Amino acid sequence: MVAKKTTEEPAEEKTDLRHPNLQSGMSDADVVDARTVGGSPDGRFHKVFVIMSRDWRPDDADGMHEANKVAVLDDALAVGLNPRGDVRFDGAKEREARRSVELHYSVDVIPAFRDDAPHQTTTPSKAIDDLGGSTQVEK
Repeated sequence: MVAKKTTEEPAEEKTDLRHPNLQSGMSDADVVDARTVGGSPDGRFHKVFVIMSRDWRPDDADGMHEANKVAVLDDALAVGLNPRGDVRFDGAKEREARRSVELHYSVDVIPAFRDDAPHQTTTPSKAIDDLGGSTQVEK
């Protein structure tokens, strides 16, 4: 059997606004929106952690929050956004018939390619140092 040669129409060119070269004309808020999973309604980098409901104890979550806040800083840096200041816990939301909980966090950021003061970036290592060298909370 001889393979039949087909000619395919070229696929439509997709513009991926997450690519840094295409973001130079965008506002900082638009760049942050393009680089944040699910978008950013307020120009801050947002991150959601999902945990099992049985593991969520709001009155005893300090260690979990501190570890998540460090992870938010790391994730922002990984997508080319330099965090400024402290990560904020924006709240918890139950989902999926109360089997899991979404923990929402956000932090002010500036696109790294526009950052004139990168020494002011809040890094994960700085956040851990500020916590005394660990995200473990002593009781």
